[in-house]
Amino acid sequence: MSDRSDVPEEASRTVSVRVPSEARHGIYANVSLVSHSGHEFTIDFCQTEPASMSDPIPAYVVSRLHLPPTLIPSLISALQGNVNAYQQQFGPIVDVR
Repeated sequence: MSDRSDVPEEASRTVSVRVPSEARHGIYANVSLVSHSGHEFTIDFCQTEPASMSDPIPAYVVSRLHLPPTLIPSLISALQGNVNAYQQQFGPIVDVR
């Protein structure tokens, strides 16, 4: 907690997200892997080759995120909220594996 009256409390602060032009197109991933250590969670987003007949099917990491454990509960909550909203609009998500 700040002892300065001109500094807002953490809970009342907002974040203004800006996406640089080189990142606006995004990166497609159709496989994700999650691991963790005592200090961080790691999420690998991968692409597989759709016509690959090899076993195992190769999956290439296209992006890797390292996240602090304190961020994970709010990330899960945000994902669940978006899944619920998606399913209300488009119906149940069907696993096509």
